[in-house]
Amino acid sequence: MQSTIGRSGGWSVVIAAMLVLMSCEAIAADGDVPVCAPVVGRVVSRQGNVEIRRAGSSQWYRVERLDTNVCDGDAVRTGPRSRAALWLQPENLIRLD
Repeated sequence: MQSTIGRSGGWSVVIAAMLVLMSCEAIAADGDVPVCAPVVGRVVSRQGNVEIRRAGSSQWYRVERLDTNVCDGDAVRTGPRSRAALWLQPENLIRLD
């Protein structure tokens, strides 16, 4: 009886470890867009695939979160059947398709 309990206890540890690793990956995916300065706007709406390229970089980062900062010189693009809305200072709303 003890060996059965030991085995099921071992599986629960493995499952718990997998859940922790999966949640860490989800957190990392949301924070992959590097920070920038000075901030000139932010992404206020997104549908589908929206990506941002920081000024001076050649790498595109997928925007997963609303309120992702947009800085001077950044490029923003949308994929097929995707769109985004950017709030740019001082009070401009820009929609991208």
